[in-house]
Amino acid sequence: MSDPGRRHSGRPSPPRRCLLLVTAAVVTACGGSGSLGPSVAASLGQSSLPTVAAATPTLTAVTPTTTTATPTMTAYPARGSIVAEVALGSKVEGLTYAFGSLWVTNPAVGRVSRVDPTTRRVVATIPVAGMPIPIAASKDAVWVGSYTGGKLSRIDPAKNKVVATADVIGGSPSSINVVGDELWVASQGLNGAQIFGLDLMESRQTVEIGPAPGFAVVDGSTIWYPCYGSTTIAQVDIASHAVTATVEGGASPVYAVAFAGSIWVADHSQGRVTRIDTKTGRAVASIEVPGSMLYGMAPLDGVVWVASTYQHALFAIDPATNSVIARIELPGTPYQVLAVGDQLWVTLADTGSVALVAP
Repeated sequence: MSDPGRRHSGRPSPPRRCLLLVTAAVVTACGGSGSLGPSVAASLGQSSLPTVAAATPTLTAVTPTTTTATPTMTAYPARGSIVAEVALGSKVEGLTYAFGSLWVTNPAVGRVSRVDPTTRRVVATIPVAGMPIPIAASKDAVWVGSYTGGKLSRIDPAKNKVVATADVIGGSPSSINVVGDELWVASQGLNGAQIFGLDLMESRQTVEIGPAPGFAVVDGSTIWYPCYGSTTIAQVDIASHAVTATVEGGASPVYAVAFAGSIWVADHSQGRVTRIDTKTGRAVASIEVPGSMLYGMAPLDGVVWVASTYQHALFAIDPATNSVIARIELPGTPYQVLAVGDQLWVTLADTGSVALVAP
């Protein structure tokens, strides 16, 4: 997505602050804005779709692990290296892995690039209307959300082309999650998610979540949504489509991954990661990360890697100590991070490339 360090008003045009997410860590395909869209009720009033109202949530406070001073970049051992960069010609953002390929969104030019991770070559470029940012994959398709235009597109990996589209209520799709035979598409304009059927792309329902839902992660029977337009992370029950709990998680929670019995949520404004125990639904740690403007995350080799767009680096968090233990310096601004087997891939927005990192 465009520059996450700035806010936008009206229709987004680069650069903007809103962070729009897609993809999942560790080969499972899974963003928020300061300018909030219309209320859920107003949006749903324009649609005939049924709605499940959010249940009265419980609110739990973060129990932080504090440090005496804000950590600096050089406080942590440098490790790792860049193995290769694949140039994609324009700013990149969304990233997922499916059908033996990396799929990368190029929002500025309206396309998706398909990359062979073995040969590290672009094997196809696929035009997608609008500004494609969130991306995910199901068993037979790749799904892309266009932030401008409010479209959901289905790409056939056998044909390398868009074969169907659907409208997203409220526009501004920010996150895509495949859940069984459903596709949950978060919309910042809706402040919720719209549920589609995978086969026919029919719109089934909308779910009220919270202000500017960001990059969500599926964990068992629930989905956790950071709400970038607030200070909370919402837990949504998949079966009932209702918010069952909310947890305080920094100033601008934006990106979530599941690892080691916890949900890890990056905060874009504060340089902080909140750890939530999935059994209790309570925040158990607040972990400082150098700088601010955190974004993508991925677990690999027993640690959680988090991207700092401000520091141009990845930082490793040890779940045993809830602390940063290492860093990898990068040649550009990292957005999405993805673990594929024992490999770590990251999109570098300003260099217009996807990089293979040896951690």
